[in-house]
Amino acid sequence: MGYTAAGLQDREGWTKPLLVVNSGVFTVQVDSDSALCFHPAWQQHRDTMVSNTVVMNGHAGPSTTAAHEPDLPPEKLKEKRTVWRNETLRSNLLKSGLQFIDRFMELLEETKDVPKPTRKKYLQKMLHAIFFFGRIHNTPIEPREFIPEPYQDTFRERYPAPFEQCTTHLPTKTPYSILLDYVTEVKRFTTPEELMSFLQSFNAQLWNQSPEGPHALNATKFTFTASVIACCFYDDPQGGADLHRFYGASLSCKGLHERRIMIALSSVKTWHKAMAYAVYHGDKGPAITFPEGVWSQAFQFNVKEQKYQEKSPCEKCQQMFRNVNFQPPALPIAPTNRDKWQYGNCAEVESLSKLLLGTRVVEEGVRSTKTPPLNYEAIERDFTGKIEAEIKAKLIEKLGSRQFKTKPLQFFNLQ
Repeated sequence: MGYTAAGLQDREGWTKPLLVVNSGVFTVQVDSDSALCFHPAWQQHRDTMVSNTVVMNGHAGPSTTAAHEPDLPPEKLKEKRTVWRNETLRSNLLKSGLQFIDRFMELLEETKDVPKPTRKKYLQKMLHAIFFFGRIHNTPIEPREFIPEPYQDTFRERYPAPFEQCTTHLPTKTPYSILLDYVTEVKRFTTPEELMSFLQSFNAQLWNQSPEGPHALNATKFTFTASVIACCFYDDPQGGADLHRFYGASLSCKGLHERRIMIALSSVKTWHKAMAYAVYHGDKGPAITFPEGVWSQAFQFNVKEQKYQEKSPCEKCQQMFRNVNFQPPALPIAPTNRDKWQYGNCAEVESLSKLLLGTRVVEEGVRSTKTPPLNYEAIERDFTGKIEAEIKAKLIEKLGSRQFKTKPLQFFNLQ
């Protein structure tokens, strides 16, 4: 295996070194009821499909000279640079989707003792999420482009739902969150450190291409990476049942438009309404306060140390989620070091939402910081009225700007 350094962003983006591993050609064999049999032809076709000069469905790959023509008039140069940037983002999205499907198929083979229906369910969720991001890109990517040509018909025949619903139905999570749900369900890690060790290995194989290869992507360009994983749990101050840990990932998609879409649809469909309520208000309205005994721990992958490292909560999480025991403790907020990412982007949102959805005593103990405080039922009533309607309207508008028509909103559904 060969290693190269890319970059890992400060908390929710990429700035620090990140590991890329060249692991070579693989063979995957999964039973026909849950996946396909893959061999090195998958990588060979991927090389062909996403090489730097390939043309697919009439769209050329990015030219390295498109953005560097100083003799052009300023307006023409700006236009060319915009085209070059869009082509690069499209190419990176396509490569990322291919590599993520690649690695997830390997994971299905590694966990072949898991019941077939479970593996098939998660594979279809993963495919649909990736196809959806292709669909809402500025220059849309067809589902078949994410699948090597020899397997396109077979994939569509065996898994019709992702192909059919990617233009009409929304995902509920980003690809890395789907991966996280799968591995925490089927592997049942006993400590956060066990999960971090697994994800470190998964990431190393996900970025397994040599930087000289035509389909190589370093971590700064990979579309579906979650830079932070959060773990939370409730430790009853009165004692009680064993601790159950809930994990979440930061948003694993690139693009301001795409992130806003995922935060909006998560607010109306995926997250507990108390979390959606806090995200909606941000720093301009009431936050939510958790009962005593809620703990949260975040991990950021740092390749220089080749391991996940604990990370203090960001300013936004401190503002939104009160009375949470963050580990490591929250750092003082420096006026000149304001967090740039959006409310709802952080891994803590997903993990704390799962805690509320899965732990009745925590849900019953949550309160808003309004005067008088609202309990979770009042928070839900407040959110599902005017606030949710506003979010849905903006979501439909954002989707419409990418020629994605879904009114009323529909979400991916496996019959």
